[in-house]
Amino acid sequence: SKATETTQTTTQSTAQTGTTGSSSGAPNFTSTMQLGSRGDSVTELQKLLVKQGLLDSEPTGYFGKMTEAAVKAYQTKNGISSIGVVGPATRASLNKGL
Repeated sequence: SKATETTQTTTQSTAQTGTTGSSSGAPNFTSTMQLGSRGDSVTELQKLLVKQGLLDSEPTGYFGKMTEAAVKAYQTKNGISSIGVVGPATRASLNKGL
């Protein structure tokens, strides 16, 4: 059989780190968030989920069962595997402001 060599091209995304008008701009999630996660990123995630009508709760900064359910709903709505973990695909979608 004929061996084919696959060349991987690394595409460096030139995402700008500075956001202008951050109050209206899309958030920039960089870390994986899941059940038990805490912090400002979780708060921002929750604000976004509330705005989209997927989370009926005040942002607490704690990723609990309600946030997990809202993330699953977001994932289903956006064609992402509904696992309730904010991983690379979900972050990319959130960062686009979908």
